[in-house]
Amino acid sequence: MGANWEPPWYTPGQAIRAAQLLNVANLIDIQNGLGAAVAADDLRITRNLIAHNLPNTWCQFQLVHRRNGVGARIAPEVFVISRNAGVGARFIESWIQDLENSLAAAVV
Repeated sequence: MGANWEPPWYTPGQAIRAAQLLNVANLIDIQNGLGAAVAADDLRITRNLIAHNLPNTWCQFQLVHRRNGVGARIAPEVFVISRNAGVGARFIESWIQDLENSLAAAVV
C-alpha cells in the first residue's frame, strides 16, 4: 500500500481489513461490530441509486430488494420508507438500528 492509500471505509469488510493492516488494539471489537452489520451495503446502494441513478446501481438495488424479501420493483425513495412485509419498522429505521448496534459493538 502506498502512503496515500485510503480504504473505502463505507464497506465494512474493507474497514475491517484496514484495521487489520493498521494492527489496531481493538481489532476484535471492530470485527465483531462491523462484521455483524448487514444494513451498510443496503443503505449505501440505495443512497447511490437515489443520488446517481445509474444502470449498475439499479442492478445492485435489485439485489437489495431480494435480500429484503421485496418482490415488486419499487422506487428507491419509496422503498426506504416502506415496511418489510407491510408491518414493523421501515427499512431506513431497521438500517439505522443495525448500524447503531454495530457501532456500539465496535467501540466497546
